[in-house]
Amino acid sequence: MLALAYALKGDRSSALQAVTELEGVEANSSEFWLTPGGVSTAIAKEKRFLIARANMSLGRYDRVASEGADSWDAFGALSEGLLGYSLFAAVDLPKQFMKNKALLENRKRCRRKGRLR
Repeated sequence: MLALAYALKGDRSSALQAVTELEGVEANSSEFWLTPGGVSTAIAKEKRFLIARANMSLGRYDRVASEGADSWDAFGALSEGLLGYSLFAAVDLPKQFMKNKALLENRKRCRRKGRLR
């Protein structure tokens, strides 16, 4: 959140520093015990999502687009089965939006540089 706040404020150097710090953070938690793949997988996915959000706000679309599709399909299916509602709007939609926005911006950048017609 700090990287995102700095980026939206226009303080690019502080935002980049916050992203660099976040990339180095190792975290553990018992809150993700229901997540397929275990705690380390859940935290790694959430960390990549947060870094992607910060990179998106900095206009570093190439870094956002290079991330693999990281939807929590099994977790979403579990929530639909147990809780009766979908997590699509809260989990998958923001990730898909960022991925597609990054691909669009990278394509525009390539066109400006004459790499695409």
